Amino acid sequence: MEVTMKTGVEGPKHDPYGTETWTITGEYKGAEITLTYHQGLDEWFTIDTSSKVRVNYDGGTLKLMSECCEKLTGKTFDEVRGIWEEKEYGMFCETCNDFPPDVTSHKGYPGETIYCCTKCSNPVNSFQDMSAVI
Repeated sequence: MEVTMKTGVEGPKHDPYGTETWTITGEYKGAEITLTYHQGLDEWFTIDTSSKVRVNYDGGTLKLMSECCEKLTGKTFDEVRGIWEEKEYGMFCETCNDFPPDVTSHKGYPGETIYCCTKCSNPVNSFQDMSAVI
């Protein structure tokens, strides 16, 4: 499973609108399939090169998109998004490719805690407690 998320802007220059486009690639029945989900001024998804399916808010199309994602990855779109966010913003060891890694905490500068992977000792995240400094 490969997941990417790109942000962008669409709409008129005087009133731009932020976008997120998620691309999820997985294998289904021996073929590599790509699901693309776009949130912006319009919300849609495609499967490979199919026509865009516009998302309406009756829940039916979002459920269909999530079911397609589940067939590709074994996880719902919300679960895939959560894993991606954890890897992107949370604790993920790029050296060991471990998610989530076993970590040990270490003191850094005043108020700073550094979390290191127990396998390779590389830092995977840190936390700054500003109240300890001020």
